Amino acid sequence: NNNNNNNNNNNNSNRNKYNNSNKLNWIEIIANFATLIGFGLSVVLNIYFYNGSEITILVLAPILLLLSKDDALFTDLKENNRYAPIGIAISISLIYWSFYLIVLQPVIATMGFLRYQIINYNFSWFFFSKNLILLSLTFPSHILINRYLWSHNSINEMIWALLLPLNLFPLFFSDFSSLNLLGLSALITIIVIMIVQRKEKKLAMQI
Repeated sequence: NNNNNNNNNNNNSNRNKYNNSNKLNWIEIIANFATLIGFGLSVVLNIYFYNGSEITILVLAPILLLLSKDDALFTDLKENNRYAPIGIAISISLIYWSFYLIVLQPVIATMGFLRYQIINYNFSWFFFSKNLILLSLTFPSHILINRYLWSHNSINEMIWALLLPLNLFPLFFSDFSSLNLLGLSALITIIVIMIVQRKEKKLAMQI
């Protein structure tokens, strides 16, 4: 009888632990989803409806530090890649916003569906092509930056050195502040990553 009672108690405690862990997992998933929705709505409302600056994205992105590991959305989120969601959010938001201003806004406006234009300009193929090329120049840097932030795998310093000058073109020659920010954020982040990698190499050599 005592053995049966002990077994029952063990089974009950295991069930309680399982139920509690499930509850915690659902809470983490809901909290992460709410954080993402809050960040997205804040950016859209500020820029589109309140004529805010694209710098808003940089200011609001640290909200994503509230994200935590869960069993659905962020299964691979750890302590060493907590800043990866911030980098990814900044890159995607600024790239989308630049693409919207360069491509989508003129197309929608010519179709007559856009009552309010964020930036008014006379469309020209030179203007369109120039800014689209400048936007494409930022892709390699932001892809590698976010890959590094997520995995922390060391990337050859020569690759970073080759990517650095590419970001000078959107920084100085673009007609949109979102593109300027894409170039500037990539430049600063690459320089910081290069410094961090050099320090890590020196520490590894000392050990």
